[in-house]
Amino acid sequence: QSLLAYAITGEHVYMLVVRADTAVLLQAPKKGLADAVKALNAAVASRDADAYTRTAHQLHQLVFAPVAHLLTTQRLLIIPDGALHTVNFEALLDAPCTPADFRSHLLLQRYAIAYLLSATTAVQFSDLARERTKGVLAIAPGFTDELKQDYLARVQDSTLVDRQFLGLVRQPFAMSTAEGLGGSLSARVMVGGDASEQGFRAAANEYGILHLGTHAEMNATSPMYSRLVLSKDGKGADADADGYLHAYEIYELDLRAQLAVLTACETGIGKNVDGEGVRSLGYSFAYAGCPSLVMSLWSIDEKVSSEIITRFYEHLADGMPKHEALRQAKLDHLSTASDELALPYYWAGMVLVGDVSPVEVGTPWVTYVLWVATGAVLLFIALWWRKRK
Repeated sequence: QSLLAYAITGEHVYMLVVRADTAVLLQAPKKGLADAVKALNAAVASRDADAYTRTAHQLHQLVFAPVAHLLTTQRLLIIPDGALHTVNFEALLDAPCTPADFRSHLLLQRYAIAYLLSATTAVQFSDLARERTKGVLAIAPGFTDELKQDYLARVQDSTLVDRQFLGLVRQPFAMSTAEGLGGSLSARVMVGGDASEQGFRAAANEYGILHLGTHAEMNATSPMYSRLVLSKDGKGADADADGYLHAYEIYELDLRAQLAVLTACETGIGKNVDGEGVRSLGYSFAYAGCPSLVMSLWSIDEKVSSEIITRFYEHLADGMPKHEALRQAKLDHLSTASDELALPYYWAGMVLVGDVSPVEVGTPWVTYVLWVATGAVLLFIALWWRKRK
């Protein structure tokens, strides 16, 4: 695979391409880059197809076209810098096109892309020399009316009621995705009131894949106070069990997972730190020892994201590298998506960061059942044939 690293200075954008046989450094003018990124992100968020196709090609010409001829492999690792941390290169367009035909010009069609937080952290995390655990932990509070009523019933002092928690939007698709992993990958499933902060803390270091389908709250000023929302017990006395898993709390964990999948909104957004990348909720999982992350760059659509993540796990179970599994899940979506659902707002929000090697998901119980059933049928046929003879 090829590596493409960016470095943005006062006047220029430097692009470093590293392949197995060579390394090339190119310089391009920085002028217009920030505006191009802003325009693309606005077009994606507003789902303006005309503006998207125009700005996606403009940004491609600025930051990708100069090195495209050097990228000769389908697998591509990208280390972004500055404003490029908010861009999913999969959604860039390699030719001028209309909203009717943009799908064939997506970089998603050309490359399986993964991102690295920075060159520094990439080296650090690749040096994690310890055995990774297996199994899947799937958490999704769901934020149903029943969960909120149960929380209210447990609060002893009405002045301490967390109104923000009560206002969180329900997530039925996140719950169904987590529950589905219980069957397809034999995951340990924690939904509703079981999806607590204490439960996650107690179990997190025992599993190889951590799936968290929940809400997230970003703190742009103090990224360490960004947080994932889990279920609440109503007591509120213990900071470790208040239902909010903050970035600084994740830093303190000792994770042994191969992969963390964070399907909450904007888990990849944070504060850019020179030499380290973006400090975000996703970054905190990496710092805690998780070498691979699936995280989001914007407020993602729950239903479509759940469908894509379900396909992603299916491809992982088939042994695909992580970035190829996520790419194929997105291509599966695009192959059947209507015009509106084909826009990158729906499928491009989630990206893979870190190590791309295949994961060991373990053998689902369904597979064991099929093996046993197949063996029983074969044995029955053998006995019947022998008796007949």
